Amino acid sequence: MKKSMKNSLMSTALLLSVLLIAMLYFFFSYLPEEKKQENSGRQGLFPGLVKEDVIFISILYRSPPNIYQTDIEFISNRFMMIKPEVCEANQEAVRIVLNDLQGIYSENILTNTGKDVFKEYGLDNPAAKVKLKMSDSSIKELDIGSKTPVGNMSYATVSSTPGVVYLVYSYKFKNLEKSSDSFRGRDIFTIPVDDIDQVEVIKKDSKPIIFGKDMKEKILSLCTLFASSFYDGRVDREVLKRYGLTDPVFKVRIFAAGYKADRLYIGVRQNSGSWPGYLPDKNELVFINAPDLEKILSLRREN
Repeated sequence: MKKSMKNSLMSTALLLSVLLIAMLYFFFSYLPEEKKQENSGRQGLFPGLVKEDVIFISILYRSPPNIYQTDIEFISNRFMMIKPEVCEANQEAVRIVLNDLQGIYSENILTNTGKDVFKEYGLDNPAAKVKLKMSDSSIKELDIGSKTPVGNMSYATVSSTPGVVYLVYSYKFKNLEKSSDSFRGRDIFTIPVDDIDQVEVIKKDSKPIIFGKDMKEKILSLCTLFASSFYDGRVDREVLKRYGLTDPVFKVRIFAAGYKADRLYIGVRQNSGSWPGYLPDKNELVFINAPDLEKILSLRREN
């Protein structure tokens, strides 16, 4: 009987020893690895970025079912969009993006990550990608993956630290995750206001109203009109007819020495309140907010 109890106690002690060894192995092997993989700390994704040295920006943004690819290049002291079409970029929108990139910090860092982890975090097929080319020809890249289940954060990587995943508050990427139209220049007229010599406004079935340099203050709101949105698609005669632009309600022409005349045709006001505007020299259809345009439609030449 005593021998049986002794054997039982020995078995129990052996089992407890095995469990203790397993717990120690877990504590010293597994937990430190987890701690090594997740390091709290605030770190800039683009330390030392000088935004004035950026000469090219490429932004790919996926918003299913759409994929937007926007390429912007610094040419002759201005940012120009070169993809999806060649036009002046929205200088303010580009400035905001560069400011954001310069100031993006992570709230947490994951290291020792592999392909499986990248897939789990949506970084194998990123929701957005940003590529910067600097004046010294160096390249900086940012990939933005999935959002975290909780905490309003997104997973991100940068090319300068391969294998490292950053957790960044999602709102910091809001100015990157936009369609190409968000980065297009919105000025309707290309002639600088100070160079304008004459503005001609022709209302349908009415005589032209002509404004000279002496009326510049009155027509300033016209000369600085901007597009609130753009028509997405091919602009042909049927499209122009649909928006009342084959027989415009208004025509506007702006003249200045040394410039080609700017022309704008204004069609029928939409139910949304905006006005369609056609730029014949660009074959471009834009939409203009009603309050901006209604001031112009009521213009009168005062003698």
